[in-house]
Amino acid sequence: EEHSAQHASSLGPCLAAVKAFKELMGQEGMSVAPCKDDTLDLLEKNLEEQLGLILPSETITPAEHHRDADSALIFLCYPLNVVTEDMGLQITERLTKVMGRIAMCRYRKDSYWCKDYKEKIGDDPTKHFTD
Repeated sequence: EEHSAQHASSLGPCLAAVKAFKELMGQEGMSVAPCKDDTLDLLEKNLEEQLGLILPSETITPAEHHRDADSALIFLCYPLNVVTEDMGLQITERLTKVMGRIAMCRYRKDSYWCKDYKEKIGDDPTKHFTD
Protein backbone atom coordinates (compact mmCIF):
# COMPACT_ATOMS: atom_id res chain seq x y z
CA GLU A 1 0.00 0.00 0.00
CA GLU A 2 1.08 3.56 -0.54
CA HIS A 3 0.07 4.86 2.87
CA SER A 4 1.16 4.06 6.40
CA ALA A 5 -1.50 2.34 8.46
CA GLN A 6 -2.00 -0.56 10.81
CA HIS A 7 -3.96 -3.27 9.03
CA ALA A 8 -5.80 -5.79 11.18
CA SER A 9 -5.22 -8.43 8.49
CA SER A 10 -1.46 -7.90 8.95
CA LEU A 11 -1.46 -7.77 12.75
CA GLY A 12 -3.55 -10.95 13.06
CA PRO A 13 -0.97 -13.28 11.50
CA CYS A 14 1.71 -11.78 13.77
CA LEU A 15 -0.47 -12.52 16.79
CA ALA A 16 -1.10 -16.07 15.55
CA ALA A 17 2.65 -16.59 15.14
CA VAL A 18 3.38 -15.35 18.67
CA LYS A 19 0.71 -17.66 20.10
CA ALA A 20 2.03 -20.62 18.10
CA PHE A 21 5.59 -19.91 19.22
CA LYS A 22 4.47 -19.68 22.87
CA GLU A 23 2.72 -23.03 22.47
CA LEU A 24 5.86 -24.53 20.94
CA MET A 25 7.96 -23.17 23.81
CA GLY A 26 5.56 -24.81 26.26
CA GLN A 27 6.36 -28.26 24.92
CA GLU A 28 8.77 -30.45 26.79
CA GLY A 29 12.38 -29.76 25.90
CA MET A 30 11.66 -26.29 24.51
CA SER A 31 12.16 -24.19 27.60
CA VAL A 32 14.47 -21.40 26.40
CA ALA A 33 13.09 -18.88 23.91
CA PRO A 34 15.67 -16.79 22.02
CA CYS A 35 14.40 -13.63 23.70
CA LYS A 36 13.78 -12.11 27.13
CA ASP A 37 11.35 -14.00 29.37
CA ASP A 38 8.50 -11.50 28.93
CA THR A 39 8.95 -10.72 25.21
CA LEU A 40 6.33 -13.14 23.87
CA ASP A 41 3.78 -12.11 26.51
CA LEU A 42 4.43 -8.45 25.74
CA LEU A 43 4.08 -9.00 22.01
CA GLU A 44 0.85 -10.94 22.50
CA LYS A 45 -0.59 -8.25 24.78
CA ASN A 46 0.34 -5.37 22.46
CA LEU A 47 -0.91 -7.11 19.32
CA GLU A 48 -4.21 -8.00 21.00
CA GLU A 49 -4.60 -4.38 22.18
CA GLN A 50 -3.96 -2.96 18.71
CA LEU A 51 -6.34 -5.45 17.10
CA GLY A 52 -8.94 -4.51 19.70
CA LEU A 53 -8.68 -0.88 18.65
CA ILE A 54 -9.01 -1.62 14.93
CA LEU A 55 -11.41 -4.56 14.65
CA PRO A 56 -13.92 -5.22 13.19
CA SER A 57 -12.47 -2.73 10.67
CA GLU A 58 -9.37 -3.42 8.58
CA THR A 59 -7.87 0.05 9.08
CA ILE A 60 -9.07 3.08 11.03
CA THR A 61 -6.30 5.60 10.41
CA PRO A 62 -5.52 7.62 8.44
CA ALA A 63 -9.20 8.55 8.15
CA GLU A 64 -9.07 8.91 4.37
CA HIS A 65 -8.00 5.27 4.13
CA HIS A 66 -10.46 3.89 6.71
CA ARG A 67 -11.61 0.45 5.59
CA ASP A 68 -14.55 -0.97 7.51
CA ALA A 69 -14.84 -4.18 5.50
CA ASP A 70 -12.04 -6.26 4.00
CA SER A 71 -12.22 -9.88 2.90
CA ALA A 72 -8.73 -10.52 4.26
CA LEU A 73 -10.14 -10.32 7.79
CA ILE A 74 -11.85 -13.69 7.38
CA PHE A 75 -8.45 -15.34 7.92
CA LEU A 76 -8.39 -13.94 11.46
CA CYS A 77 -11.45 -16.10 12.14
CA TYR A 78 -10.19 -19.17 10.33
CA PRO A 79 -7.62 -20.61 10.13
CA LEU A 80 -5.74 -18.22 12.45
CA ASN A 81 -8.38 -18.23 15.21
CA VAL A 82 -7.16 -14.98 16.81
CA VAL A 83 -10.58 -13.35 17.31
CA THR A 84 -13.49 -14.21 19.56
CA GLU A 85 -16.64 -15.74 18.14
CA ASP A 86 -18.47 -12.44 18.65
CA MET A 87 -15.79 -10.51 16.75
CA GLY A 88 -15.85 -13.14 14.02
CA LEU A 89 -19.59 -12.56 13.63
CA GLN A 90 -19.04 -8.79 13.41
CA ILE A 91 -16.37 -9.31 10.75
CA THR A 92 -18.55 -11.64 8.68
CA GLU A 93 -21.52 -9.24 8.96
CA ARG A 94 -19.38 -6.47 7.51
CA LEU A 95 -18.26 -8.69 4.65
CA THR A 96 -21.75 -8.36 3.17
CA LYS A 97 -20.56 -4.86 2.12
CA VAL A 98 -18.03 -6.39 -0.29
CA MET A 99 -20.27 -9.08 -1.74
CA GLY A 100 -21.53 -8.71 -5.28
CA ARG A 101 -24.10 -10.67 -7.23
CA ILE A 102 -21.69 -13.50 -8.09
CA ALA A 103 -18.41 -12.64 -6.42
CA MET A 104 -16.72 -10.89 -3.53
CA CYS A 105 -14.12 -8.15 -3.81
CA ARG A 106 -11.39 -7.61 -1.24
CA TYR A 107 -12.69 -4.20 -0.07
CA ARG A 108 -15.08 -1.54 -1.34
CA LYS A 109 -13.85 0.32 -4.43
CA ASP A 110 -11.64 -2.64 -5.30
CA SER A 111 -12.19 -4.55 -8.51
CA TYR A 112 -13.52 -8.09 -8.64
CA TRP A 113 -11.38 -10.88 -9.98
CA CYS A 114 -12.72 -13.90 -11.79
CA LYS A 115 -11.78 -16.59 -14.25
CA ASP A 116 -10.98 -15.08 -17.66
CA TYR A 117 -10.72 -11.63 -16.07
CA LYS A 118 -8.18 -10.37 -18.62
CA GLU A 119 -10.39 -11.44 -21.53
CA LYS A 120 -13.48 -9.81 -20.00
CA ILE A 121 -11.97 -6.65 -18.48
CA GLY A 122 -8.48 -6.25 -19.98
CA ASP A 123 -4.95 -6.14 -18.61
CA ASP A 124 -5.56 -3.19 -16.25
CA PRO A 125 -7.17 -4.54 -13.05
CA THR A 126 -7.69 -0.96 -11.80
CA LYS A 127 -9.99 0.14 -14.60
CA HIS A 128 -13.11 -1.64 -13.35
CA PHE A 129 -14.21 -0.67 -9.86
CA THR A 130 -17.21 -1.95 -8.01
CA ASP A 131 -18.88 0.90 -6.16
